[in-house]
Amino acid sequence: MRLISRLSGALSLGVALAALCVLSAPTAAVASTTQIAMIQDGPLLMSDPVGTLQRFRLLGASSVRVLVFWYGVTRNPGSRRAPSGFDATNPNAYPAANWAPYDAIVRDAKQDGITVDFSVAGGAPLWADGSGIPKGGTNSHFAWKPSAKDYGQFVQAVGKRYD
Repeated sequence: MRLISRLSGALSLGVALAALCVLSAPTAAVASTTQIAMIQDGPLLMSDPVGTLQRFRLLGASSVRVLVFWYGVTRNPGSRRAPSGFDATNPNAYPAANWAPYDAIVRDAKQDGITVDFSVAGGAPLWADGSGIPKGGTNSHFAWKPSAKDYGQFVQAVGKRYD
């Protein structure tokens, strides 16, 4: 009788532990059907958009954030003088080769069913920087009191090109 009582107790304890394990197991997260899975990547995306976007898609991304660097797209970024006759709101006024990596990302992302979210970033071209730049303060990721007007014109050009 004692053996049956012990077995019954052990069996009850086992069932209770099993139930506890099942109840404490993690469950799948419930996400909104409108939730966006976004990834941002810089150099790898710029150098290998096809492969990088495919990896993003496999990871479940539906959107990619891409930084568009003003200094890297504009004309004569290292000059202290703005290009003569330059219509900064016209995307065709910029060198086509400077848009090419972004064009490839847009094209390849579309093929993978991924949307592109462009974020316009600096640094500013020297001709758009304000006066009094600190010594050693000029590089492609730096802006010193940049012209809001010039920056706004570049943002317009990006918007027109990728609208």
